[in-house]
Amino acid sequence: MGNSVYDRFSASGYKFVSSLTTLEFEIQDGMQTAHFVQDRVVKILKDDTSMPHFSYGTSGRDTIDQLLIDNQDTQWREVEKDGSARVIAARDEVRYGKGTTLRCIFRAHSENGYPEREESQSMGIRATVDNTTIFVIFPIEKPPVTARAVYRKVNDTGIWRDVKTGTGELRYFTRGRRAYVLEAKSPKMGNEYRIQWTW
Repeated sequence: MGNSVYDRFSASGYKFVSSLTTLEFEIQDGMQTAHFVQDRVVKILKDDTSMPHFSYGTSGRDTIDQLLIDNQDTQWREVEKDGSARVIAARDEVRYGKGTTLRCIFRAHSENGYPEREESQSMGIRATVDNTTIFVIFPIEKPPVTARAVYRKVNDTGIWRDVKTGTGELRYFTRGRRAYVLEAKSPKMGNEYRIQWTW
């Protein structure tokens, strides 16, 4: 159960102005495909700082689709593996100057990456973030039976708390689908947020 995305790197060289993670499911001919996009606005706080890495991995067959930096298609490389996740960076790493603002977009998809009855999508906070949002869009053919948003504070072990009412909500979306939105404003570094559901 569970797939995670982490904002990696030292937090001293940059901050995330915003981070929007979208996970959209579709089912066709019995195949579950989960389309993943992470859209970040990054402000560089220190000279000679690289773009933060992306981390992506599910329990299914994963494909990296695209890395965009300031709307430019950018070649990528796999830096390392962290469990089932692949850590992705620009192939030709650029060092940016203090004050630079970057728009970094990472796209990927998985086949049968969320097969269990109970599943989740997590976001670990590993850098300063002004605003982060997780958006999970469920297929009309298979809406969730239950869904909830929880978080765990830094240094807590196994203690998950429900997010405040109104912060995480199951909403109606286009074409009769349901979508769950979890938003965290100025989350503390080290916290982890999760949307978890039962198929």
